Amino acid sequence: SLTNILGVFTMSWSASRVFSADVEIKPVEMLQELIWLTLVPLVVGMALKRFIKPIQDFAKAYKKPLGLCQNSCILFVVFLMISKAQAQIFVAKAGDLYLCLALAASVHLIYRLIGYFAATAADLQAEEWVTVVLMSSQKSLPVCVSVLAALPPELRQNSGLFILPCIMAHAAQLIIDSMLAVRWEVKAEKTAPLLPS
Repeated sequence: SLTNILGVFTMSWSASRVFSADVEIKPVEMLQELIWLTLVPLVVGMALKRFIKPIQDFAKAYKKPLGLCQNSCILFVVFLMISKAQAQIFVAKAGDLYLCLALAASVHLIYRLIGYFAATAADLQAEEWVTVVLMSSQKSLPVCVSVLAALPPELRQNSGLFILPCIMAHAAQLIIDSMLAVRWEVKAEKTAPLLPS
C-alpha cells in the first residue's frame, strides 16, 4: 500500500515525461485526479474501518467475500476497457505483444533484484526478508486503472490498449512471485526441525 501511495505522487510527473513528445500532460492536474480516484477512497475506507466498530466487525467477518468482490470489480473494469480496444488489439503485431510481456517481466525482476539486495544489506530475519523481497516489486492493477483514467482525453481514448501491458505485468508478477513463494516455502520446510524445540 505504501508503494502504491508513493506511486500516486510520482506517476503524474513520470507520465508527463513519457508522453511529452505526443501529448502535454499537466502533472498537477493529473495528481489531483489520482488523489480523488485513489487516495481519498483509501483514506475514507481506512477511517471508517478504524473508528466505526460495526464496519470493522463486518469487514473482519466478511473479509474473503469483500476481497473477491473487489477483485471482481477490478476485472470487470479491465474487461470493459479491453473490449473497447478489441479492434486495436487484434491488429497489433504479435512481436509487439511479446515485447510488452518481456519488458513487463524484466521490470518486475529488476525491482525484485533491488529488493533482494536491499533486504540482504539490511540483514533482516528470514520472514521479514521474504516479505520485503516479495512486496517491494509488487505493482497494483487497480492503481494502473486509476492512472489510465487520469490521463488526458487524447490518451484516455486508447486506455483499452494501454491496459494490455498492465495486465501482462500483473500476470508476470503473479507467476514469478508464486514460483518464488513456493520455492522459499519448500526450502523453509526442509530446513525446519522435525520436532518443536
